[in-house]
This record gives sequence, structure tokens and C-alpha cells, in this order.
Amino acid sequence: SCHSVNQWSLYYQNLARSLNLMLGGHIDQSLIQFMVRSTWGDNWLIKNGLNLEIENNWLLAMFRKHRRAFSYLHHLAVMIALLGQSMSIEDECLKVDKLPDTPSSKNRYFTSEYEARKTEYRSIWLKFLKTFNSLKDIRSTREGARVYSWLYRFDRDWHIQHSLDHVKKRRIDRRVDWEMRDRELVKKLIFIEKKTYLALFLPRKSRPWFAKQVNATNLIPDKLRKLPLCNCFLNRYQESVDEYQLRRLLAIVVDKLNHGQAIPQIYELERSAGLSKERIREPAKEILRVDIPRITRQARITGEYKVNSNRWHRASS
Repeated sequence: SCHSVNQWSLYYQNLARSLNLMLGGHIDQSLIQFMVRSTWGDNWLIKNGLNLEIENNWLLAMFRKHRRAFSYLHHLAVMIALLGQSMSIEDECLKVDKLPDTPSSKNRYFTSEYEARKTEYRSIWLKFLKTFNSLKDIRSTREGARVYSWLYRFDRDWHIQHSLDHVKKRRIDRRVDWEMRDRELVKKLIFIEKKTYLALFLPRKSRPWFAKQVNATNLIPDKLRKLPLCNCFLNRYQESVDEYQLRRLLAIVVDKLNHGQAIPQIYELERSAGLSKERIREPAKEILRVDIPRITRQARITGEYKVNSNRWHRASS
């Protein structure tokens, strides 16, 4: 690509915001990953060197500050998944063209008293970090606001390394009651599973999907070791791509039968379920080859059928 890494960094950050792919003030990486995997399927992604199974994968890097250039395939996979097949590569590249090549430089200030005063201000700041629980609390005091302002202007690099979040992260983590958190979350997950058990048209019920339903960002792989009940639940109930494809097919068949309509032809089922030749898995192929024709024959022989829950019931005449 002829564009700089800074231009691409800004482009993808702007893209996430414009599509409302945000979680609070941060980019919703789980939702973006869900959209990419739903569009292309894991088989296609792995086959083309775009595996998303690893923890720090290429897709996460694309929506952070770019450290290297990505291939055309990386860009196309993301753009099509997020913007749809009708998007224009030329239009998107024009948007990148308009972004600055290099990061905007932040104002740096100088004071002749820096060397003489930095030890004093650093010492006061470190005391604040031990005393207060938030930056807002520090800056609400006159002394806190004064010290914060001086460090931000004249000693910014040190100040960033000794920010409140950076210093208190481990301390806060130790105060989390992970056992209680695990019990609370797994109850919510079980409720969601029961509530959506028969909802056939839902997106794939993956780990990120479940995490989004219970608003739990800590259902990420490196935190799940602290949440054994949640981990056990997800191992049992999160949907594989194979299971998701089968559910999509089932949803269409059930809907047609419940409305007294004929089951579509195989190619129509594939198209309605979004199963291209590249994406379709073996279990879905087997269902289309064996089970769908059998169900179609049965429906023709016995008349109209209604589907209730997991069982077939003949419609009342």
C-alpha cells in the first residue's frame, strides 16, 4: 500500500466510530471479529493466512496504532465484512488519502526550572497516587490540579509512565473477588442460554456473543482461567461454526413449515443461509444432501406440518 501506517491507523479508527462499533469509549474488537468471522468463515480465513484464533491476531492490530503495513487481502477482508459487498475500494482509499501521513505533534513546553523542580513535583504526584482513587479526585484539589498541570506540560513522558491507571492496575485486580464474579456471571450466562435456546435466527452464539449479552469484557481467554464456571459453560454452550451453519439451515426450514410453505430448493437454502461453496462445512453439506430431501418428502406425503420447539407436529386439520 502507498499509504502510511498513520493514515491506515486513523482510517480504521474513524471507520469503527462511523459504524458505531464502539464499547464505551473504546473500539468493540469482539463485535468486529464476529462480523469478519460471520462474513468469511473460519475455514476461509485460516486457508488464506488470516487466522483469528490466536490471542493477539492481525484483526486486533488493524484497529490499533499500526506498526506495519497490512496486505491488500487484510484490508479487503475487513472492509467487505464491515461495509458490505457493494462498498467501493476506490472511495475508501480516497478517504485514506485525505488523512495526515504522520501523527500530529503534541505541544511540548520548556521551563528553566525543570531540573530544579522535577523531583519535588514527582514526589508530590507519587503521594497523590497512594492517596486518591481517581484522576478526578486528584484534580479536584488545588494542589492536585497544579501538580498535574506542571507534570503534563514539562514532564509528560514520566507522567504517562506514572499515571493512576498504570500504577493502580495490579492493586485493583487483586481486590476482585473472582470466585463471586464467576458465580454471578455463570448465572447470567445460563439465563441467556435458556432465554435464547429456541431463537433460531440469532447470530452465532460464540464466546464474544455471550460476553456481549452479559456485558462482561473479562470473558477473554486470559481471564477465563480465573472464571472456571464460565469457562465450563462456554466450552459446553458456545456455538462452533458447524453448529451455527446447521442452525441457520434449521431456522429457514422451520420458518417455511410453520407458515405452510414449501421447503426451498437446496441452492435457495444455501443462499438464504449465506452458505457459499467456500464457507459451507461438512455437517451442513450432509444435512442438505440427506436430511432436507427426506424432510421435504415427508412433508409432501403427510401434508402440512407445524414445528413446535424441537419436535415435528402435524398441523390440525
